[in-house]
Amino acid sequence: YYNALQLDGSNAAAWSGIADSYMAVKSYSNATIAASKATELNNQSKNYWYREGYLLQLQGMYEESVAKFDGAIALDPNYKEALYQKGITQMALGNYEDAKALFDQALVVDPNYKQAYLGKGLALHADGKLVEAQQEYDKALEIDPGYSYAKISRMHALLAMNKPREAFGMLI
Repeated sequence: YYNALQLDGSNAAAWSGIADSYMAVKSYSNATIAASKATELNNQSKNYWYREGYLLQLQGMYEESVAKFDGAIALDPNYKEALYQKGITQMALGNYEDAKALFDQALVVDPNYKQAYLGKGLALHADGKLVEAQQEYDKALEIDPGYSYAKISRMHALLAMNKPREAFGMLI
């Protein structure tokens, strides 16, 4: 990739490849720098905006990641992955209502997006709405009965509702 950049320093694909390489070795700060350069050079790529937001999110830079996810969503309002990740970021910021609205948007785009049901369930759970959270986990499990994140989250909700028998029954 660096050889390609020596030939053309404005090669967004080369910067993107460098970002991917740094991501592979979990060097997120370096990956973010390269991803930022790719986005700067090709600001019409929703995937570049998304990746930059995701990298910022991984580093706990939540406010900054929201702006990048917004860039991806501005290019494609139906970009379910960006809606979902922005929802995750909003949960990390404690904005559960905003998170739920984003998960709902992702579900309008893809009603079988199990991750959005899980995310919505987690936002409801964090907001103390355990029955509603359990219902969202159940929807995710209807789509994928083996979805372990939804199973575990459902068990936690049941335990929080003081239903240990039902929770531990899921293990059997």
